[in-house]
Amino acid sequence: MRVCGNLSALCKSNLMPANSEDSSADKAPSHRLYRELRQMSAEQLWQHEVPRFNRGSARERVQRVAVIRAVAAVVGEKGDSELRLAAREWVRSLLSDPEEKVRRYAMNALPKLGGSAEDEQRVIRLAARPTSELERRQASKTLGLIGGGAAVQALAAISGADSAMTRQKIEARLARGRGAALRLEARLAGWRGMEVSLYSRQGLEEWVADEVKSERILRRCSRLLRVSPGECRLAMTGAFSLADLLQSRCFEMLGIHLGAIPIRPGEDLVGRVAELVASSPVEALLRSATEGALRYRASWGPDARSKFSVGQLAEAVFQRNPRLLNDSKQSLWNLVLRGSPGQVWVELAPKLVPDPRRPFRSGYVPAASHPPLASALARLAGAAEAETVWDPFCGSGLELIECVLLGGVKRVVGSDLKPEALDVARRNLEAAQGRPVQTELIAGDFREVAARELRPESVDVVITNPPLGMRVRVDDLRGLLAELLAAAAVVLRPGGRLVFPNPVRGLPIPAGLELDHSRPVDMGGFRCHLERYWKR
Repeated sequence: MRVCGNLSALCKSNLMPANSEDSSADKAPSHRLYRELRQMSAEQLWQHEVPRFNRGSARERVQRVAVIRAVAAVVGEKGDSELRLAAREWVRSLLSDPEEKVRRYAMNALPKLGGSAEDEQRVIRLAARPTSELERRQASKTLGLIGGGAAVQALAAISGADSAMTRQKIEARLARGRGAALRLEARLAGWRGMEVSLYSRQGLEEWVADEVKSERILRRCSRLLRVSPGECRLAMTGAFSLADLLQSRCFEMLGIHLGAIPIRPGEDLVGRVAELVASSPVEALLRSATEGALRYRASWGPDARSKFSVGQLAEAVFQRNPRLLNDSKQSLWNLVLRGSPGQVWVELAPKLVPDPRRPFRSGYVPAASHPPLASALARLAGAAEAETVWDPFCGSGLELIECVLLGGVKRVVGSDLKPEALDVARRNLEAAQGRPVQTELIAGDFREVAARELRPESVDVVITNPPLGMRVRVDDLRGLLAELLAAAAVVLRPGGRLVFPNPVRGLPIPAGLELDHSRPVDMGGFRCHLERYWKR
């Protein structure tokens, strides 16, 4: 009873003309009323507040429109199917209410309860003949959530930038239902000289560059232009596919350069970027590498200072080429804007999630290796025929798999304290092997494994990404890594290699091991050195 009394008091304070537009003074009581109503159960709202709303005069209903919003939220979340159906019918009836504000609140509530094709037609009629700009905008917003093909056709005849954006939103949502995929193997011809950047964590670009120069497929279609921190820039020398670029396993994201737009005072920068993105060559590139609708998500790069909103750009692109759809929820391409002095660089980046280079990955292991780092560690370790590889902290097995994929490995041994991690590693190794490789996965401490399971001088490569104290607690990291070196010195054959990321300087190097490579690398917020030790 006390709650109802509070509601009555709030309603009395919320006096406004029936058809007036919302103001900040009007909104505050309505928000307070809504918060009160949200505390009620779905049944209370339906049995008490809805009848009270229905009995009210036109003025009283306008004062209590928060009831519509609360019913949609509470019944939509917590009501049973019968109550949701009844609430949906009630909200639908309010679409023809004589009060504009009631209609607006009903349109806003409808998507939370589910809209039908009939509801779409009702909202289309409201969008075509609104009594206020607020009603037109709300109708457009609602159609963006429940509308289909009919709404797209109707909105094409309605003026207003938000109508065009709503059309784009509906078409993107409809396209999601039809499915789409990257065409990784499709040949992209006519792009000789196009520049592509392979982005990696800083410190791994050395290994990306090594892949570009050593992998036959990459050598055939590209040449390395330059290497800078976190980036290898390529020039394409002929027809290529996304699959060709994915021959490199040490990069994280690739960007296809569309061009650079100079920034000139007084000129329409958004429009000029939109002209580039909406152009026929860019559409042809997207269409060649995409199965389904052409959908992208625009964003500024992580180091760029925004020079305009991506919403403005998406609207301008759609106006010039409605076949290109901005879709912030699900898209196959990122449109990345990178600012540099005096210009804006525009790139297309295919979304490589899940990573097609690693289809074998299954399950989840806390603190698992960053996959490109595992690839770089394997390249640093090198490969030779009939080798035995041991990972003392194998987790999900990524380092072992990358060694197997390089070829030459005869036997892999993985150890980990957690049996559940070894289960994931076993599944990953089985899925990744093109040919049988002798596999041993051992649950236990690496020191015990080295002493009891591995003979002295029986291993060619020790490769690992050990716990470094960031995501898994390590009480004595220096001591742990010193013992790793000591164990490797015992099990490695002469000519064998130990490879791991090391955040500790000045570790004691056991007799027989020699450090021959140390390079700083970003480990995702902190720096380590990728190190390689040889057994003399």
